[in-house]
Amino acid sequence: MNDTALRLNRLRWDELAGMHGEDSVYRASAVVAGESSLGPIETDLLGDVRGVRILHLQCHIGLDTISLARLGAEVTGVDFSETAVEKARAFAAAAGVAADFVVADAQDLPESLANRFDIVFASHGVFHWIADADAWMRGVARCLAPGGRLVVVDFHNLYLMLGSADPIRLDLPYATRKPLVVDAPNDYATGQSLSRSKGIWSMRSPVQIANTAITAGLSVRQIAENFSHHHRGKDFMEHDGREYRVTADGVALPITFTLIAERTR
Repeated sequence: MNDTALRLNRLRWDELAGMHGEDSVYRASAVVAGESSLGPIETDLLGDVRGVRILHLQCHIGLDTISLARLGAEVTGVDFSETAVEKARAFAAAAGVAADFVVADAQDLPESLANRFDIVFASHGVFHWIADADAWMRGVARCLAPGGRLVVVDFHNLYLMLGSADPIRLDLPYATRKPLVVDAPNDYATGQSLSRSKGIWSMRSPVQIANTAITAGLSVRQIAENFSHHHRGKDFMEHDGREYRVTADGVALPITFTLIAERTR
């Protein structure tokens, strides 16, 4: 099933990468011109990255990679979609930013990346696309230098499973060991219809993900639930003037969670 998930998800992300750039989510021309695609949650967690070696997993079309490089980091972006990496390289060249990009599955990172990085960073759409979270975490642990940190900002399961807030409708389970075939016929960024509408998701709770980090030999330093500074595709998200929130039956639900873990040896 892992091979099937990888094949289907790569085909879908190849198509998505071909569409993304000039849309409300990615704003590629603005980022190329000098704006940052990183939100306050990401920059607060990362801290001062000048001279810091960062591995950016599942980098997609590379806009966060470019933004990190502009902050002074030495960044390598990784994505399993060759289409996405080609686009990321083109955007970085247009921005005049030095960043390396590698085509690789985040569940099977090349040995050439081992022990090289002070931070491994991944954000927004990470773990529900990963069939083998244990392999993902083992790769992170292998790529971090001793004392290095994993920094994750990802969608919370409560947000992913919510199909409607009023009335409340849950379209997905909170967490399950079984992979889920998800049929999303339209691109979340542009609204265009997709020929590769199906993807395979794995739903895990933040606690389960933290446990995979511990199993991989990392020390979990922080896990938190958050709202979001980005609009992430659901029309019932509300903006309170500072950040986006989702409220169901009068209760504000987390949109994202954050995880920091460290390689201590």
